[in-house]
Amino acid sequence: MLAVSWMGPGTVISQISETNYLVSLPNRSEKSQILHISLLKPYHKKTEIVNVLLSEPVGPEPNDVDLEIVYPNANPDVYDFDEIVREGSSKEKCTPEELGELERVLNRHRKLFSNDPG
Repeated sequence: MLAVSWMGPGTVISQISETNYLVSLPNRSEKSQILHISLLKPYHKKTEIVNVLLSEPVGPEPNDVDLEIVYPNANPDVYDFDEIVREGSSKEKCTPEELGELERVLNRHRKLFSNDPG
């Protein structure tokens, strides 16, 4: 299957029927051509590049210390199961057996869980 190659931009001279238009195409051997509506699409002029002129001096470049990412100091070995249940409203959603199983899983994998998000 061949893809449609777009020509243009052109100018619609007139509507010949509900689906066909007479279009003027510059830089073509035939100056105008009848085209089906499916071959037409709106032309949007591309925005031009805008240069910025600053009237005030720009501050110094940030150094590596300014760009440093600060990571929180959390101890993943410390968590409060009662706080997790209370804050997560698990008490209303889980049976006592499910809460017991959750506590066992958290205790078994305590290095992975913390009360602090992140």
